[in-house]
Amino acid sequence: MTRKPSNSAESDDTKASPQSLSLALDTVAENEKDKPQKPLVDMASPLDTMKVGQTRDWLKEAEHLPSLHLTDAGETTRKTIMIDGVEREYYLHVPKNYSPLNPPPVILALHGYGYNTGQGGSEHGGKGFEQVSDFSKLADHENVIVIYPSGNQEQNFGWNNGQWWFSKLDDVKFIDHLLNKTARDFPLDQSRIYAIGYSQGGSFLHRLIDELPNRFAAAAEVGGWMSGAEGKGAKGLPFMAIQAVVDPTVPPDGRLLGLRMQSEDYTSNYYRNMNGITENPLDTARRVKHNGLVRELTSKIPGQPGEVKLMWLNNEVNHSWYGGLGDKEASINATNETWNFVSRFRKGQPP
Repeated sequence: MTRKPSNSAESDDTKASPQSLSLALDTVAENEKDKPQKPLVDMASPLDTMKVGQTRDWLKEAEHLPSLHLTDAGETTRKTIMIDGVEREYYLHVPKNYSPLNPPPVILALHGYGYNTGQGGSEHGGKGFEQVSDFSKLADHENVIVIYPSGNQEQNFGWNNGQWWFSKLDDVKFIDHLLNKTARDFPLDQSRIYAIGYSQGGSFLHRLIDELPNRFAAAAEVGGWMSGAEGKGAKGLPFMAIQAVVDPTVPPDGRLLGLRMQSEDYTSNYYRNMNGITENPLDTARRVKHNGLVRELTSKIPGQPGEVKLMWLNNEVNHSWYGGLGDKEASINATNETWNFVSRFRKGQPP
């Protein structure tokens, strides 16, 4: 089902452990800114190189951006938005060199499931995923806005991926409105909005891009899964999946009992079929950290959007945001790998 964009009431305000998700899956199977203010734009760099007319245009434009707080540049701010009478939480990181004259791309970063302390002792929800992934550090370097929404706080910060165990809130509507609000508050590059999800957030990602097929330029998930209930998807969408060859929480071969998880082969074929790719994937390997080995299966039609990449981690035997907080010695850095993939694309265009 494709959603139509809509508006909502909004207001502004100041992770998910593998163990908790594993426990949840076992249960199913058994039952079947208070920092000193900084200028939004570095007055010593962008503005002093602008012509006088450009500076006036920027100041005039800024007057019409009511939520553009000067404290946001280089900071992560907790905000809220009302969806169907429920206050939903998210964290917004605006890069330190943000300028409305140079609208940046956006990363929508979707955390995993669980209310307890997450990977590396991180907090839960969107705030915890910022700690684990460190996308904000990358954002300051690459000049990207990052949005870290939080799942349903009443149901272990889960996302409504369509499976009964998790949230029943309308999370697709939440994300749709959240992207609308961010675009109103901050000029951004609408052709470069990327969705990246981990674990159950990666599972929700598949439903999200299925129901909002025109929103995203590319998507990537780490340790996620498809339920099999997804629709036709977003034709022409580049997609990447990162999966360890051994994952006790989200088995690469899928799960049939209890909480159904489709296999990684199913996921890869879903996106290949959606993009009209019939040729066999290009099968390559490369050495990574600690002499580890990564196998990459890349499918694409030259000159067409819709590349599909499946990355197998031959040296990892755990469920993790690899290279993140608490797993710094992993063979890859999932933050860098997912960004390096999605950032190559603009919506509807080949790389």
